[in-house]
Amino acid sequence: MGWRSLFLTNQEHLDISIDNKRLAIRKNSEKAAHFRVEDINFILIDSYDFKISGKALEVIAKKNIPLVVTSTSDHMPVLQLSNPYSSYHQIGAIVSHQSKLTKKVKLALWQKIIYYKISSQGFLINEFEQAEKMSTQALKTKSATSLLGVEGSWAKFYWKRLVNDENFSRVPKVYGNPNDTMNSFLNYAYAILRARIASAIAENGMLPLFSIFHRRDYNPFALADDLIEPYRWCADKIFKENIEEISASDDFALTPALKKLALSMLHQQVFIPSLQRLYVLDEAIRIGVRSFKVAMLADATLSFEEMLCIPPQ
Repeated sequence: MGWRSLFLTNQEHLDISIDNKRLAIRKNSEKAAHFRVEDINFILIDSYDFKISGKALEVIAKKNIPLVVTSTSDHMPVLQLSNPYSSYHQIGAIVSHQSKLTKKVKLALWQKIIYYKISSQGFLINEFEQAEKMSTQALKTKSATSLLGVEGSWAKFYWKRLVNDENFSRVPKVYGNPNDTMNSFLNYAYAILRARIASAIAENGMLPLFSIFHRRDYNPFALADDLIEPYRWCADKIFKENIEEISASDDFALTPALKKLALSMLHQQVFIPSLQRLYVLDEAIRIGVRSFKVAMLADATLSFEEMLCIPPQ
């Protein structure tokens, strides 16, 4: 497991290659900076002009290092690379099981995911009683539609207490929302989380296409959109702790400093109650996704409590 996240942002030309088994990054004709591949856990490229060698792509893929590239227009993440499937010996059996999950099993798995989401967010805003009430209600729902209603009710309660701003709303800026920079930061952080979770899904031999709730018609990472839910609070925590700096910015594309702040989320510590241990978020995601796979293969007859992580108490 790596410990270093690389944030590459520069208007000048970047050249990324492999040199003596290390990742070499060169700006223009300057001397290259070298990084041990084993130390890297995430690469985010926010640059208009870069070149990456085929060997570098091969090594990054084989080491299952999430590589995310942003859009040249709005600088939001638009492309991610994660492909360790060639080394996973049980992928056929796992994907076959994924594709045959019944609606009943999917609902049971989704209920638990929302339970963990609400529980963890309750810890973040110190609203334990309401979180317990809503998360328990989530487990008692009879359909995905009713579960969506519970989640929506909780979201209204949650955001009102997380953000002390009557004008704040989680809507796209095309609707004229006055807090676009705040939403841009959250979307950026969520995109990083999504990429890391997609990498963990592939690492465990699952296909991110086969989801349990989100539609996959035009979304090859639908399962990542499912499994991100219990980890959203990690982005929200960074957001809450730096809300004054974020809201003061009028740069919807986000400053490099705010992007680095979002990426630092992967290195924050979280507590997994079922294991009674602190972990760096990056490793907690790997543990949680692995536990989900075990539960999924057991048709939801097993718990996957390792997916529940909370702020250190």
